[in-house]
Amino acid sequence: MRKFLILVLSIMLVCLILTGAYIAVQLSYIDHKPFSLQKEVQRLKEYLGIVDGSPEESATGVTNILLLGIDRRTTTEVSRSDVMMIASIDKKNKQLKLTSLMRDMYIPIPDKGSNRINTAYQLGGPALSIKTVNTNFDLDITRYAIVDFFALEHVIDIIGGIEIELTPEEVELINLYIDDLNRLDETDKRSPYIKDAGTQLLDGRQAVAYTRIRYTKGGDFQRTKRQRTVLDTMFKKLSSTSKLKYPDLLASILPYVETNISRSEILSLGARIATFKNREILQYRIPVDKTFKEQKIRGMDVLVPDIDENKRLLHEFIYGR
Repeated sequence: MRKFLILVLSIMLVCLILTGAYIAVQLSYIDHKPFSLQKEVQRLKEYLGIVDGSPEESATGVTNILLLGIDRRTTTEVSRSDVMMIASIDKKNKQLKLTSLMRDMYIPIPDKGSNRINTAYQLGGPALSIKTVNTNFDLDITRYAIVDFFALEHVIDIIGGIEIELTPEEVELINLYIDDLNRLDETDKRSPYIKDAGTQLLDGRQAVAYTRIRYTKGGDFQRTKRQRTVLDTMFKKLSSTSKLKYPDLLASILPYVETNISRSEILSLGARIATFKNREILQYRIPVDKTFKEQKIRGMDVLVPDIDENKRLLHEFIYGR
């Protein structure tokens, strides 16, 4: 199955910095789903599971966005979210943060019983995904961004590939995924195998293959780390990309994006991030080590977290308390 990381933070925010009027035109290509913009505050909170006492953006200065990578082959296909991440823009401390949510984490899904967290999207789309995260971890997320598996390869090729350090074990496995992706491609495009370990310049398809590697020591935990590594590497490269290349990059990216973030807010967030001197993305993962149990429930291998402890640690990471 085609599965890989969706680098929405880079796509939605970094690429929109310093592109002026061109952005305003190109933003018309984004598929807006403004459910959060059409409901008054109280109904919105109930709709998205924001409970009283949750940290509020107006007080914390932190904007949280749920990033969803969807494993779908057509726009009408119903699928699970292969990747779930929380992008946190800390405007007070001028810092970007990224939290991976393990897809096998077994938690309550509002009105649907307990299941793997990635099932929320299949059962109720982005709204239920947001509500699931908010109700379990006391967050105030109202925004989301989604792209499917068509985007990442193309975007990385546009920016000229990314450099990733590979272990010998990863080289052996990445080639299996490259071979699989080459077979699935109905065009004549083929990406070559990686021959050596060490730092390698990966094209889009090779990078997609890298994000799919799972069966190494650490399993899916290492997989989510690879996803964050690719995101961080891409972010840094985009930050140093010539502004002259932004129009082509935007034209390629925007048709793939589904979001409920307004056009004016995308511009505002991009302009704010442009003022951040620190280009490092702080990274985290939920559930945290030693805060969950591996169990088999209804035939599924799942991670059952200590929700209260993970909530505390997540708040500490995002809000610094």
